[in-house]
Amino acid sequence: MKHMETLSLRFGEHALIGGLCKINATLDADGHIHQMTPLHQIIYGELSGEKTERILKVDQAFQSAGVEAILSETIITDLWEKWLLLSSLGAITCTMRGNIGQVASAPGGTEFAQAIVTRH
Repeated sequence: MKHMETLSLRFGEHALIGGLCKINATLDADGHIHQMTPLHQIIYGELSGEKTERILKVDQAFQSAGVEAILSETIITDLWEKWLLLSSLGAITCTMRGNIGQVASAPGGTEFAQAIVTRH
């Protein structure tokens, strides 16, 4: 999330639009992208949550992009939620030295993963 502050300092907060994507994909050994589930969302919005003229134009463009396009009034919250998801998954998979499927099938793996995301 530091990038938001960096961009804001450089260009001004008024110039920023928040955005994120959600997709479950992987690269094969040849560098080809494979989408593993139907999930393919792009979420975007003004940092203030307002529906400004510019964000409505962005929304209009994304609505015909062939992905699930979502205009968010809570984009900062959405960005933090994705960061928390990725950091939790990273902690789980790096610590257990495997992908999430391998962790889930390992003895105690599910309990370990649950402990990472529920402990304070």
